Amino acid sequence: MEVKTMKRLLTMLLAVVMVFSLAACGGEKANPKANFDIDFEIGDTGGLEVPFGNGETIEILCSDEVGDSTTYIFEKLSQVVGLNVVPMLVPSSTMTQKLNVLLAGGDLPDITSAGSLIQTNEYGTQGAFVAVNDYLDEMPNFNRCFGKDSPDNWVFKSLAAENKKLYVFPTYYTNRVVNHGMLYRKDIFDKHGIKMWNSPETFYQALKKLKEIYPDSYPLTSKTGAKLIQNYAVAWGGIRSYGMYYNEDEKLWKYSDTDPKTKEILDYFKKLYDEKLLDPEFLTNTQPAWTQRMTTGSSFVTYDWIGRLDMFQEQSTIPGYDLRYGNPVGPKQTLVTLDQVSLSGNCVTNNKVSDLSIKVMDFLYSDAGAEMMTLGIKGETYDIDANGEIVYLDEELSKKAKIDIMDLRSKYCMWMSGAYKRVDPRSCYFDFTEREQEAQDWVEKCGGLEPADPVVTLVGDISTRASDINNRLTKKFEEVMFKYIVGTETGDAAWEKWLKEAKKLGEDEICKIYNDRHKELGL
Repeated sequence: MEVKTMKRLLTMLLAVVMVFSLAACGGEKANPKANFDIDFEIGDTGGLEVPFGNGETIEILCSDEVGDSTTYIFEKLSQVVGLNVVPMLVPSSTMTQKLNVLLAGGDLPDITSAGSLIQTNEYGTQGAFVAVNDYLDEMPNFNRCFGKDSPDNWVFKSLAAENKKLYVFPTYYTNRVVNHGMLYRKDIFDKHGIKMWNSPETFYQALKKLKEIYPDSYPLTSKTGAKLIQNYAVAWGGIRSYGMYYNEDEKLWKYSDTDPKTKEILDYFKKLYDEKLLDPEFLTNTQPAWTQRMTTGSSFVTYDWIGRLDMFQEQSTIPGYDLRYGNPVGPKQTLVTLDQVSLSGNCVTNNKVSDLSIKVMDFLYSDAGAEMMTLGIKGETYDIDANGEIVYLDEELSKKAKIDIMDLRSKYCMWMSGAYKRVDPRSCYFDFTEREQEAQDWVEKCGGLEPADPVVTLVGDISTRASDINNRLTKKFEEVMFKYIVGTETGDAAWEKWLKEAKKLGEDEICKIYNDRHKELGL
């Protein structure tokens, strides 16, 4: 008992010390005075009646990436819901510390950002947070996103605590369809009559042709270091590389880096390396060095974020430079399915205003809430022009060729992590350039999207054990991968040696952990 008391006192003392240390970093409570007269257009609230408050104050913890933010959008939110919604803005760099302090001290805001799922569920079962399950009848918009008729209702299994209660409000519709992929110099391909590849062999032939024409070049370059093959694994057969993947045919979790398809990828990249088709600095390339290769004609193909399509276009001084999105390389020609549900989110604190906080959360899941927090207020911050395009009314913003998330955070306090639950499809995040839109449409041109793996969450000692095994396997495979490709330890003998080492490092155990947990969750 004395040991437990001493630990409790030390925890409280640490919390006090951290509160004072964080004070200088931000986290001060903004205090806008709410005006409850709605004088602007509200979108579809999805059946949630607004306003529902009587001027009560609701405090929400948000990550502030810009500093010194206005509270404009929170004042508008307050008007709609009839509450004084006050953001507690904390620098993103100290958010984890701040959350730990608040949890330790028990002085939580009414709506808080969720920490790790394990932490959230631990405090939830102790009564710190309300269970989402207990309020479903009051949340029409949450039900629309995650209810029993939604394909994403797995959150009630995968994210629930051991008592089967859900304490986290996940963020919904968070990703584009395509965000990364193969980028290639279309102008060079067209100039020399090189056709778009549609298989590993045709990709290899395209690189060979480029090497013949430009002997001093390394046609394929990379900046992802030891993660090189991770970018290509999905299109090679649905594997993920550096971790577990779910085999849809066998309905089993397997370890990617001992899969026979991984050996095929290693053999393939060894061939590219041996024939000087792959940049020999693939393991050590810095972003500036990689950028220089792609913008000056030293390399012509890479894998990266679609934002580079226009970024490199602007940076290159080569006349006619035209970087475009291309096919995946693997035999399946498939693209990864990006998660549309974020495993992190918000929690509602169990207190006297929980009922109101729940309704605020549900509003944020509505079309109106998504519009407000990620697009703006029609007629005040934005309007729609004759072509149906979103135009921002602020003079400074209207001069920008492309408005981004940081612009809207700085100007209106929109897009604050912890304060939006859905993204409006008309928002700047989905405002694609011609090249980016071409990438979104590429799903129809290639092999489509690879099915997403089920979400299996591990808890307690099992989570720690699985993480330890995976870290050891990953560290070893990075070494194996590099030696295999550059030829110091390669071929069938090297592969068989790796398979034996993987067994010793716990491959079978981690597969069993995932498959057992999958069954336990009832997925």
